[in-house]
Amino acid sequence: YRKERNLTEAIIYYKKATDVDPNYYKAYYSLATLLISSDIQKSKFYLKKVISINPEYEKAHDTLGIINMQLELFDEATNNFLTAVSLNEKNYKSLYLLAEIFNSKNDWKIAKDYAKKAIDIKDNLGAAWYHLGIAEKNLKNKAAAKDAFEKAKRDKNWRANAAYELNLLEKGK
Repeated sequence: YRKERNLTEAIIYYKKATDVDPNYYKAYYSLATLLISSDIQKSKFYLKKVISINPEYEKAHDTLGIINMQLELFDEATNNFLTAVSLNEKNYKSLYLLAEIFNSKNDWKIAKDYAKKAIDIKDNLGAAWYHLGIAEKNLKNKAAAKDAFEKAKRDKNWRANAAYELNLLEKGK
């Protein structure tokens, strides 16, 4: 049902799967991902259930971190991403999201470190380059910021944001 985009039926059957096996954490995870846009609190509840069953399930920590970011619970999100990274040190997604959080807290040095760690794992990651650029810009490293934004521009999802920041740099802002 999920592949057919029949989300209502998919939810019903994931719930049935968890009724049959209350420890089937992957069903809870799938249920949580289906509910993120319609019932974020219920999604968060299911992700916590996944973690209680299998605390080593990195994807649950990652996804819970994203939900906590959406709910502006940045300290909780930070803990979720740090846990995900401790489970898998090559988790570039959690690393660049940590960079984003620390940029939002004006902690540019820590943001820079996390962005660089993400880039070391995946060099063509526009999000990490963008957040590195933000950190460098605020650390007054204009050349490094420009370089990071130029690399972020290669990613179609970050092109507009990076171009905007490059334009600001050109204007001296």
